[in-house]
Amino acid sequence: MPCYHRTNNTIGLYETVEGVFYANAGSGTFTKGNDVLNNFIQCKVPLARIPKEYCEVKYLESTGTQYINTGIAAGVDIGYSLQFQASDLTYSSNADNILLGSRANSKRF
Repeated sequence: MPCYHRTNNTIGLYETVEGVFYANAGSGTFTKGNDVLNNFIQCKVPLARIPKEYCEVKYLESTGTQYINTGIAAGVDIGYSLQFQASDLTYSSNADNILLGSRANSKRF
């Protein structure tokens, strides 16, 4: 879940299966979207999908130097689902253009 820590405003992802918060492992900082609130918006009650010390946000935005390192190495039996929107994604034949990592030397998004 994209979120930030309420105390120190660290922006990152909260992984709900293992209960781990992942902050930026690159340089710079993520930009966050608006807070996600439940039906009691007027009361500003946060959703209970993540611990209360974190606040879920609609999205994270990167300039390209920020990344999340979960330490998970992809194998033949791993799968994932990701929603994203690219605002300025360009391909260069002289660079690794990896969006989500790769098991082989790949220059694909």
